[in-house]
Amino acid sequence: MRKRLIVAALVYLPVNAVLFGIKFVSIMTIPALTAHSETLIPIATIATFILAIPIAWYLAPYLQSRAFADMRERAGVSFDHRPGEEKQTVAAPKGAEELGVDQIGGGKDTIKPQRD
Repeated sequence: MRKRLIVAALVYLPVNAVLFGIKFVSIMTIPALTAHSETLIPIATIATFILAIPIAWYLAPYLQSRAFADMRERAGVSFDHRPGEEKQTVAAPKGAEELGVDQIGGGKDTIKPQRD
């Protein structure tokens, strides 16, 4: 439960920003809503703070799922530290020539460097 809370707290701000952006753009682009923007924008702001909490809580387990762990493993990133083992560090990022084009799907195409 603690890991889920930490991940949800990290995801909360981006989720809040996306929700606010969607509501703000819709208020400002729809002429019928633009006339009432003085009251709708504060309501939208408060609503996004509240709505982002359950959405971030719902997204947190998916960000901890095995699919994301496999993707991190293929990219060479590791954050696990088990008792009795040496502390692992994040691997240096691979260059474009070492990464496959389709990392998630496991494709074989690779990116060729544009210059040597």
